[in-house]
Amino acid sequence: MNPTNTTEKYRSLRIVLILMFLLQLIVFAWIIGWLSFRNSQQTVQEIIGQLQTEITSRIKEHLYQYLAVPPLISKINQDAIESGHLNSDNQLELEHYLFQQIKLFPKMTYISYSTETGNYTGAHRQTDNGMLRTITANETTNHAYFTYEVDEHGNKINLIKNTPSFFDPRKRPWYQNIIEKKKHTWYDVYKYILYDSLGLGFGAPVYNKKNEIVGVLATDLALVEINRFLNSLKTGKTGQAFIIEKNGNFIASSNLDETLATLVDGKIQRFSALQSKNPLTNQATHYLKQYFGDFHKIKTESNFAFEVDKQKNFVNVLPYQDNYGLDWLVIVVLSEQDFMAKINANSEITFFLSLGALLIAIFIAMLFARWITLPLEKMSVAAAKIANGNWEQNLEHLDYLRRDEVGELSRSFKKMGDQLKYSFDALEMKNEQVRYNEERLKQFLEAIPLGIFIIDAQGVPYYANQAAQIILRKNTIHDLGGQEISGIFQAYLGKKNTNYLHYQKIPEIYNIYLANTPWLYPVEKMPLTKALNGKAALVDDIEIRHPDCTIPLEVRATPVFNEKREVIFAIAVFQDISLRRQAERDKIALIQEQEAKNAALKYNKEIGIKNDQLIHLNQEKNELMAIVVHDLKNPLSAIKGLVDIIQWSAESITKEELAEYVDMIQTSTQQMFDLIENLLDMNKLDSGEVKANMQPTNIWLIISIIIKRYQIKAQAKNITILTEATNQKVIAMVDENLFYQVLDNIISNAVKYSPFAKNIYCRMFVVENKVRCEIEDQGPGFNEQDLKKLFGKFSRLSAKPTGGEHSSGLGLFIVKKLVENMRGNVWCETKIGNGAKFIVEFPLFIDTEDFNL
Repeated sequence: MNPTNTTEKYRSLRIVLILMFLLQLIVFAWIIGWLSFRNSQQTVQEIIGQLQTEITSRIKEHLYQYLAVPPLISKINQDAIESGHLNSDNQLELEHYLFQQIKLFPKMTYISYSTETGNYTGAHRQTDNGMLRTITANETTNHAYFTYEVDEHGNKINLIKNTPSFFDPRKRPWYQNIIEKKKHTWYDVYKYILYDSLGLGFGAPVYNKKNEIVGVLATDLALVEINRFLNSLKTGKTGQAFIIEKNGNFIASSNLDETLATLVDGKIQRFSALQSKNPLTNQATHYLKQYFGDFHKIKTESNFAFEVDKQKNFVNVLPYQDNYGLDWLVIVVLSEQDFMAKINANSEITFFLSLGALLIAIFIAMLFARWITLPLEKMSVAAAKIANGNWEQNLEHLDYLRRDEVGELSRSFKKMGDQLKYSFDALEMKNEQVRYNEERLKQFLEAIPLGIFIIDAQGVPYYANQAAQIILRKNTIHDLGGQEISGIFQAYLGKKNTNYLHYQKIPEIYNIYLANTPWLYPVEKMPLTKALNGKAALVDDIEIRHPDCTIPLEVRATPVFNEKREVIFAIAVFQDISLRRQAERDKIALIQEQEAKNAALKYNKEIGIKNDQLIHLNQEKNELMAIVVHDLKNPLSAIKGLVDIIQWSAESITKEELAEYVDMIQTSTQQMFDLIENLLDMNKLDSGEVKANMQPTNIWLIISIIIKRYQIKAQAKNITILTEATNQKVIAMVDENLFYQVLDNIISNAVKYSPFAKNIYCRMFVVENKVRCEIEDQGPGFNEQDLKKLFGKFSRLSAKPTGGEHSSGLGLFIVKKLVENMRGNVWCETKIGNGAKFIVEFPLFIDTEDFNL
């Protein structure tokens, strides 16, 4: 070997190592840097898109909540005036009503009512300090515009402003707009004269019973609240969120310095977003204008990206519309520069750090290449000698070069010869050990009391122990040729031997049958077949039928794999399960016997329950008949006695006495009718015929009707019925007819059992999404025994009617059933001598926006 050539060879290898190391480093650094920057850019764009979607969604939700109040107020006021609950002709009542209403809704600036006669009444909240005022312009003010300071209850304190000029609301654009459209609608955005803010109003016409418009309701709110909300959104350093009309005029902007409108010579001048002094707002609006041509063509939410001065910006536009005429565009524009500034700075730092790392890597690569290649020359010489068969050379002189893997390789050369010779000797010894182990394994297998049968991958029999030959009564290997067995299994492994067609020969020779059938066991389902396909199998439906006996078998077959996961053997292990089968049959017979006993006991128990139910029903029927006979006997006896008196004294009886007898007959007849009606209601409830039709219902109207019905009966006993309701427009989910029957029964009982000259209290209020009605009397109340059977059938309680009225004992039972049908609750709170309070609760109807009160 030429030393010069060797030196040049290693020198070139060193250069190759350096260049390869540096090339990989440069390429990987560039790829990683580019991918990092690209992924950062894409991530920023995804974040901007998600942020825009989230911002527009939040703006849309805020607008929905903020702008839902004026239509609701207008609806409430319109229903109150048209239904007569609010007397719009009563100036003082109307002022207090509007004042209390604007007090409840802190975002509203004006709530007013104007009439076709030119009268104006309103409540006003000052935008700057939130002070509340009332406004009046009518005949009493000579149609001048009077603004009053009021106290916390809405009472006028003093006049703080008097505009003597004639004020006619009918000439106002907003009034004429509502009259023209004749429906609930928003009117045009305007600017407050005294405040730097835009206002938006909602109007509703008011009709009389002749369906003629008699006035207009108006509800105004300031849009400055939307500006503040937009300003609170996180849109980056320069990002903007703003709302415009389809003509481009501003509605609101996150830029609180943006001029949205101004007054010029007393006239409002709106500003368009196209005129915005904010660069991002101006550019985004012009881009949308250029892209769509007309803002009216924007129908769906859209995302766009545009560049200005090589700066990429992202704009999201969302149409916002409602059922009352609003048609706005919500626009969110974000600048990529706000999110990329830090990434660009980091990229610049990364570049200089990478450059420094590259210079350091060049120096390290040179040292590393020399460190690797220096010992290779000496090691190559030693390797050549070993290749020539020189196993005895001394390589200890290489040890000082390296103390790592390379040095270990050098020292390993010397050991290879000895290890090869040692390996050959050891291999021979292992072969001897394997033969010894196979012999011992065979002895173990012969000692196992289970049948074991082994075949190789080609289906050739390999081994069968003594237990297998005893069960099968054949020498498995010799009685059936290996070639025949191989052909059978190869056929079912997809390697059919055209010279062998008798696939069923194994079951025929060994009399292998499918358990409890006259058919031979299918070869394709045999466990050995599945094991040769690489699947373990376990079956217990095999029978070996000999002339003198039948042996049921459980067979488990398992494949044996080599290191390549190829099947090299299939082992079948089988055992006689005759005793287990007999035990299973005995167990099944025992279970069937026990099930028969249990069925008989269950049948006897069910018969006993049915008998008890029949006895209970018969007792209940007898009790019902006794009560009905008793309750009908008295009024019938009274009727018969009165009729006899009329017949016997027909000539001498006066008209007054006759009228009195007729009233007494009518009272007895009504008692019988009430009893029969209660019995029919009870029967319907017990049979489940009563179905509740749950609907949103103003239950106070029903309560008022019932109270009016019982006023005469109450007055006859000098009883006063007092009512109390925190909100008479509360809507509950009930069946209107069933609710009427429930309250009718409870109020009827209160009148019936109250002493003379007492009070009955009827209250209604809302408790935790429940509408609660309370009927409280000042009667004798109930003791503990009464409370236990208060809502039972035909309950006879200690309290008695105070005016001789009739009671069937079914009223409260019917009340309980009807309330439960309507998914409500009913109970009684009472003390002896302190009266009784009956309480019923029903679900509150939450969504009342579209419900006609």
